[in-house]
Amino acid sequence: MTAPDAVQTELGSLLYVLPSPAGGRVCVTGTGISVRMISWLFNQGLSPEEIAADYEPHLPIEGVYAAIAYYLAHRARLDAEMEDEQREFEAEKAAAGGKPVRYQPNA
Repeated sequence: MTAPDAVQTELGSLLYVLPSPAGGRVCVTGTGISVRMISWLFNQGLSPEEIAADYEPHLPIEGVYAAIAYYLAHRARLDAEMEDEQREFEAEKAAAGGKPVRYQPNA
């Protein structure tokens, strides 16, 4: 039960899927900022408020909370995808003889 004057927002309205050849990525609506980028910052210890401030004025705080909620609901899959991506990057770096390679996350 909610208070009569409470504002309710559907989580889905705060996130959208940005199409890509790799199947798309979930981003905060109105931005190109992905859930994976926000989850990475969150896992680095930044608070939702710090994340929003880093991208101000483009990233609303409610978008950060929606992204974190989505991440937590899909944590195992997203963490596995990010770990796979990191392994691929490290393998490419080793194949290049330690020379710099361009990291292109799918996030």
